[in-house]
Amino acid sequence: MSQIINFIFDFNGTLFDDTNINYLVWKYSFEKRGIYLTKESYLKEHIGKSSKQTIIDIMKTNNTKIISDILNDKNKFLKTILKKGVSLQKGAEQLLNYLKNNSNKYHYIIASMASTNTMKLYFKYLHLERWFNMDQIILYDNSCLPKPNPELFIKAMNKLNASTQNTVIFEDSLTGLKAAYATHVNLIIAINYQSKLIELQSLGIYHSFKDFSSKNLQILLFGTEKY
Repeated sequence: MSQIINFIFDFNGTLFDDTNINYLVWKYSFEKRGIYLTKESYLKEHIGKSSKQTIIDIMKTNNTKIISDILNDKNKFLKTILKKGVSLQKGAEQLLNYLKNNSNKYHYIIASMASTNTMKLYFKYLHLERWFNMDQIILYDNSCLPKPNPELFIKAMNKLNASTQNTVIFEDSLTGLKAAYATHVNLIIAINYQSKLIELQSLGIYHSFKDFSSKNLQILLFGTEKY
């Protein structure tokens, strides 16, 4: 395997373990409208989707005002939770610091299905400006096809001028991992993956870690412990 120098991170569930937070904000937003969303249903059917698609699938409508109202409710509740204090996935800050301190060698980017408004909240409360520029990350915002289409990741690779041989993609959802697989990059790593491992193996993905702190993950990426 070629040396990995380009790092592409999904955000929700990957860099930021917000699975429970996202479920709560969606549950709150839909219950206001008389719809009860179970956690099992959320995990099975909606992880990795865009917010707009989640609303369309659950509300069975494409009405612009309804979608906008639900998104506003979701972000208001999300802001309330983020204000209480949150942190990135275990080991993520250490990895990002290492990449930043060696930016002459490594390049990294976020490629997320999150909307611009939602990502601005994450930047504010997680202080993502320590590593990323809001204008330089890749967000969905209807500007490309949603995962499992690989377009979001391909845009990120183009932004980094990356090749499939020297790039790693980190993802947490099966939908996102399918998108990563479709890019044909040499290395795909599942982080915080909560479904059956056999689903990963069917895609030829054999690297799965709970978070970014693993010694074995560091050895896989760099050949030795680095952070």
